[in-house]
Amino acid sequence: MSKKIENQRVIPAQPGAMPSWYGDLLGEVKDAVGQARSRVQRAVNTELIQMYWEIGHRILARQDAGGWGTKVVERLSADLKSAFPHQRGFSRSNLIYMHRMARTWPEPIVQQPVGQLPWGHITVLMSKLSTRAELDFYTANAVQHGWSRGMLEHWIASRLHFTQGAAATNFTATIPDGADVLQDIVKDPYRLDFLGLDTARDPERDDATIGILIGTHQNADTSRIALDGNSRPLAVSTYATLRRRRGR
Repeated sequence: MSKKIENQRVIPAQPGAMPSWYGDLLGEVKDAVGQARSRVQRAVNTELIQMYWEIGHRILARQDAGGWGTKVVERLSADLKSAFPHQRGFSRSNLIYMHRMARTWPEPIVQQPVGQLPWGHITVLMSKLSTRAELDFYTANAVQHGWSRGMLEHWIASRLHFTQGAAATNFTATIPDGADVLQDIVKDPYRLDFLGLDTARDPERDDATIGILIGTHQNADTSRIALDGNSRPLAVSTYATLRRRRGR
């Protein structure tokens, strides 16, 4: 039986057996897969931001009509966490950000450049900028140039709008393929929860999941190189096996 199965195993074709155009075909297919993944990731991010805007819009409408305070937001946060225990993003502070987003951008969010950015970028914009002109400037540039969250924070701290204040703002730009911001979208923990892909977490907490990397020995330089580009909290530790006791 095992000999029959072994005879049926597919042997990978050797490079010399492939047509001359095979390398081009492989490259085209890999590009198609990558582009499809990017489109899906962008679409999911857009739906997530749209959901946050709708939540904020509903909170804003109720607040303007009833004039209630923050206790309603606290209760709403608790009830949403109970209803969706494996989805972060419903903390009191996040709901306040959603409310603020709906007030800052009253028109449908997906029709504006900010709707292309991940949630972390949007919270940076709202927490560090005060005027609509500044928000529009950094939002449009973050989209047009595909800034990562770190780069967005850098340019805000550098007050880039003072040196390029007269530059025209491109409100029709889209995030370019291969931009750094796309990596932020891929790693966004809120997006994973939104899809139901990150269930191994404490429902009482709204912070990022912490990973643990364990090895037989620890080297700071090696760990730094291996984790370069990782944006998720990660602890590095070592382990040692217990010596077996000899029988007396």
